[in-house]
Amino acid sequence: MSSRPSELILGGALEYQRVPNLLSSFETLLQQEKDHLKMAVAKIDAHKPDVLLVEKSVTRYAQEYLLEKNISVVLNVKRPLLERISRCTGGQIVSSIDHLSSLNLGYCDKQPKQ
Repeated sequence: MSSRPSELILGGALEYQRVPNLLSSFETLLQQEKDHLKMAVAKIDAHKPDVLLVEKSVTRYAQEYLLEKNISVVLNVKRPLLERISRCTGGQIVSSIDHLSSLNLGYCDKQPKQ
């Protein structure tokens, strides 16, 4: 981890939204979910956060992909706490992976051990 760890705050969940009333095989749905989550994690990784804070849940597949990218994940963080972290680190809460930019990242300064 760098001397100034960066964090990304996601309001909502990191999961695949299946289209209702569309008939597909289980294998097809599973592959679509994996592909979608790989793409979402690639978008997150492009901004190189050290930590991802998420208001709601993150699917198991997304957690595995984030782990492969060495991005720590904090799940189910209450909205008031996300807002407090946002104020303290300068990071913006993004509502969707599609609205990411490097301006959304927040940074923390590591304090040396005394």
